[in-house]
Amino acid sequence: MNQLSTRAPPHLWIVCILAVLWNAIGAFDYAATQMRLEFYMSQFTPEQLAYLHSFPAWAVAAWAIPVLGGSLIASLGLLLRKRWAMWLFGIVLVAMAQRGMLR
Repeated sequence: MNQLSTRAPPHLWIVCILAVLWNAIGAFDYAATQMRLEFYMSQFTPEQLAYLHSFPAWAVAAWAIPVLGGSLIASLGLLLRKRWAMWLFGIVLVAMAQRGMLR
């Protein structure tokens, strides 16, 4: 009659919620820069804006895939306790490492 509890420990919920919030900030940063929201873009210097707008399409994709496709979705998957979240975090890590190597 001993049943193991499948309930997630409280620290897992804290980490998951923090991960979702942290990655939502990254997703907002990407979306705001790509939509060129005035209130957000006004914080950058002209040199920073020129650098940001000079990104080729592959660099924008290398930014979008880990931020939107990976980190945020993987964090939500972790919050929902999905097995694929671990694998998606691994893919994101590899994608981010590749982006770092291309600089």
